[in-house]
Amino acid sequence: MKGLLSIVISCSCYISILAAVDPYVRKPLYNAADRARHRLEKAEYNDKRIDKNIMRTLAIIEAKSIEGRVVMLFCATDCVSHREKIPAWISEFNKGTVVAGGVINYHFHRRRNRFGHHGVDAMLAQKPAVVVYFVANKAFPYNGDLDDKDEFVDFLMKLERQPIENPVGWDEINHFISSASACNLSHKYILRIHHPEECHDELWENLVRTFYPSKNVTFIELKRPLTPESTVIVRERLPKLLRKCQTLVVMHNGAYEEITEPMILKDLHERITEFTNEDCLDPQPHSIRGELTDIQLDFLSEELLIQRIEENPTYIVVGTVGGIAVIALAISIFWGLNGTSFVTK
Repeated sequence: MKGLLSIVISCSCYISILAAVDPYVRKPLYNAADRARHRLEKAEYNDKRIDKNIMRTLAIIEAKSIEGRVVMLFCATDCVSHREKIPAWISEFNKGTVVAGGVINYHFHRRRNRFGHHGVDAMLAQKPAVVVYFVANKAFPYNGDLDDKDEFVDFLMKLERQPIENPVGWDEINHFISSASACNLSHKYILRIHHPEECHDELWENLVRTFYPSKNVTFIELKRPLTPESTVIVRERLPKLLRKCQTLVVMHNGAYEEITEPMILKDLHERITEFTNEDCLDPQPHSIRGELTDIQLDFLSEELLIQRIEENPTYIVVGTVGGIAVIALAISIFWGLNGTSFVTK
């Protein structure tokens, strides 16, 4: 129980630190142990008692995967061989693979009573040992050979390295927004705009992982500062955006919605999944505006560039110093002339 409490407390502190950095997709971590206990009380068990081992495992899954990842090894037997190999492979993967979102955690559960969650009992009815990858409490079972290291590592790699589009030019950004504005009920576009230094968020990759292996969702990441052209494209085609440091937008079937409420990844996944615009001729809540002409883009980009120059403190200081220097020069010339040419003989 002390170990369980330490897991919950450490995770709570971890989330609190992240919330201080950027509360955009955060809310206080619920007590994973209490949540697991509540789920167990509602479940049906033959012996009608709470299995402490099951409660502990559920709490670990909740706590470790709420905004991270954990690989669970479930065994109907002692499975000594798998208990030695699987954590060693995960540790090697963590050390040798550069992925965002922190390391992958590991935990072992020896099933003695019916587990009752995540389809574990049905999988253990087929084979004595199973591995399940969890992210945001979403389960991804490994269906390969537990004795094949290469196959297992390939399974981890597919989940860890998710495709994220990183447009470089304004034309690429414009292309994705135009694709989202088309009448297409089957595809969604998730746009994230952020400043890497001011509001860095490692959990973006974990959000992407929760949608594996969906091919109907495209994730797009833009890093500030954007070029004037890119800024104009986003500002004019998605005019209702409120956030500045970090923006998260769901685009679907001609409509878009910015997500501004603090939430954990599991809730964020559900929010994105539930957002749907049924009628592309009447987009709700906001309509994606049409493409700009070349003349409009050039004019607005130049206007934005001038505005940035005017607001730049460096130019303000240089202008002020230059103005003072000109005034000082004029005064010195005046007094110089006053002391020579205008002296009455």
